[in-house]
Amino acid sequence: MQNREGSPDSELYYEDDVYDLDHEYGYSVEATRIYFRELDQQGQLRLNPLWMPLEEFKLDISNRNAVWLYAVNEWGQVSLGVEKFGTVVTREQLDDMVIGMGSRQDGLTQESLLAAMSGLGHPTVAAGFDEETGVLVRGDARISGEFRWSKSRKSWIVSDNSGRYMGPEKRQGFSDEDRMLWLTSVAGDFSRHLGIEVQPSLAFPGIAATAALRAVHGSTNPSNSSAPLPVSQPHVPSTQPSRTHPGP
Repeated sequence: MQNREGSPDSELYYEDDVYDLDHEYGYSVEATRIYFRELDQQGQLRLNPLWMPLEEFKLDISNRNAVWLYAVNEWGQVSLGVEKFGTVVTREQLDDMVIGMGSRQDGLTQESLLAAMSGLGHPTVAAGFDEETGVLVRGDARISGEFRWSKSRKSWIVSDNSGRYMGPEKRQGFSDEDRMLWLTSVAGDFSRHLGIEVQPSLAFPGIAATAALRAVHGSTNPSNSSAPLPVSQPHVPSTQPSRTHPGP
């Protein structure tokens, strides 16, 4: 997002800013659900273990198996994390982590570490910290999806593959052209930061038609065995939360 002249505290400034972000990255929406595995022992949303802002992201271009999640927040900032932890770390790195954490967790193995670090989806990437309380809170998201290598395109791509932020129930009425516009915006953000070409890619073309069918016939999705929770985490406050890179 480009800087604008004028005061960010003015109502006109804010409305113009939000309008542009809505156009470039889509509306900000809450996740359809939070899964039990994404909550800590106190029932609070977990932060993705590899959460980072795009500005801190360094790509290992040799690892074409990596699948990164990304989410664009209400203010147009891109954050990343992983759901499949094993795609972005090597066995040697896992060994180092097990050794480093083993003194605090008896019986820790590569397999148990992978299990603990995996399965955390887009809500754990869109999360942020309340700047007043420091508490991690659920965050809404605009365009969200995956950043990965595409064998067919021979290029790194960003997709809109996020069921909980980009599914038909959240984006009903928006065409493939709308979604491609949002993807093109975030692909440009990745390209400028990484210095490589990143292409936009629709994960599910025709999703607007799917949404229309669901509105008529109802959802045909099978019940999820992961036992989704209703979205009940506290909402990100209207002021922008401070976000810091989680510690090791």
